[in-house]
Amino acid sequence: MLGPKVSVVIPVYRVKKEYFDNCILSLLHQTMQEIEIIIVCDGAKAEYVDYCREYQKKDDRIMVLEQQNSGAAVARNNGIAHAGGKYITFVDVDDWVEPEYCQFFYDTFEAN
Repeated sequence: MLGPKVSVVIPVYRVKKEYFDNCILSLLHQTMQEIEIIIVCDGAKAEYVDYCREYQKKDDRIMVLEQQNSGAAVARNNGIAHAGGKYITFVDVDDWVEPEYCQFFYDTFEAN
C-alpha cells in the first residue's frame, strides 16, 4: 500500500465493546483496502485503550491515539492532524458502515 486514500477518524470516550467491535469490523471489511483507521481515545480508561490497541496489533491500518478528555471535536482535530489519507471522514464509535462506504466516499470526491 502506497498510502491511504481515505483516513477514517473515530473519537472514542466510552461505548459498549460490542458497538466498538461492530464499528471497527465494518471498517476492516471495506471493499477499499487503502484506508487508515484512526482511533482517538478521548480520556478513555486504560483498559479501553488496551482493547483498542489489540485491534492495532492485528491490522497495520489502525492507529490509536490517546488524549485527555477534551470532547469529540478536539478528538476529531487530533485525528485530522495525524491523518495521511487524501480524504478524511468521521465515523462515530457506536455506528457501523456499509462495505462500500470508503470506496463510494472516495469515488464521489474524485469525480467532483
